[in-house]
Amino acid sequence: MHSIRFKITAILVAAVLVAGLSVFLVGSFTIQAENDRESVKTMNLVAHDTQQSVEAYTGDIEQSVELIGNLAGDTLDSVELVRGGAVGPATASGQQTPEQAERLDAYLSHYCERIQEVASVVASHTPGVVTYFYCINPDLSDTQHGFFYYRAGKTGFAEREPIDVRNLDPNDAGDASWYFTTIARGRPSWVGPYRSRIQNGLLIGSYLVPIYRSGTLIGVLGMDIPVETLVEQVSSVKVYDTGFACLLDPEGRILYHPEKEAGTTLDLEVGQNIFQQESSGDALIRYMVNGEERQLSFTTLANGMKLAVVAPTKEINASAAALGRNVLPITALIIAAGRRVLLRQLQPA
Repeated sequence: MHSIRFKITAILVAAVLVAGLSVFLVGSFTIQAENDRESVKTMNLVAHDTQQSVEAYTGDIEQSVELIGNLAGDTLDSVELVRGGAVGPATASGQQTPEQAERLDAYLSHYCERIQEVASVVASHTPGVVTYFYCINPDLSDTQHGFFYYRAGKTGFAEREPIDVRNLDPNDAGDASWYFTTIARGRPSWVGPYRSRIQNGLLIGSYLVPIYRSGTLIGVLGMDIPVETLVEQVSSVKVYDTGFACLLDPEGRILYHPEKEAGTTLDLEVGQNIFQQESSGDALIRYMVNGEERQLSFTTLANGMKLAVVAPTKEINASAAALGRNVLPITALIIAAGRRVLLRQLQPA
């Protein structure tokens, strides 16, 4: 009888262990796969929501600049431009007379004054703007360069000397990039981030609009915002328990990261080229940092910067780990309960 009981108990234990292990392995694999899919969706959702928040702010900048840009384009006097030799036969032949040049300078001076008056009001009601400016094409005038205003205090702007494009180096990746990049693109767009020597090395992004009339570039109009204003919106984002959001430049270099210095990279095993894509999509991106595995999702902001969200995989996989901790004691209880039931059945009547 004892031998029979032992054999039955051994068979029961083995059967339950095999069943429990099978359930554990299959369940763990299924839950892990589903957990991976859901974690990507969750992190993409956080990235998307943060993107919408940031772009609601940058969208205000775009609307402000385009409002002024539309005015700057619509109020151009084609007759005065022709008479001044800015457009038309004189421009094509390069035969602008001194009288035409003087007339054009006078017109541009009055024109820029009117645009500046409107730009001042718009900039004052656009949060975060540190400069607004209009840079006139130097091919049109030797004396009229537009206007340039920078924020002085919390509420006002102060005037400084307009930018003379002839003093800009086309090969300068910083202060000159905004002008020449905008002309090359030929459309409203963001340029940067870059450090502006004009603003004491401040890291800024610029939204710019080229102004044309009859195929002739009149100038480039724009506003600057400090990257720090975008960082403020990103730094408060939390993912899972200790996850966070970070801000990267279009090449994937860090602009803001709670643990790493600006200018460094995330050292992804998949390589930095992944940031050439618009977003991480449904890809499961994981990498190691000081022995800790992390998961990343990213998207591209309207200004070209990359917004990434990062979280430790141990937090993401907490539900799968909980399954493993629960299966083992449940299996032990099943073995104990099954053994007790069998022993009762085997007892003599």
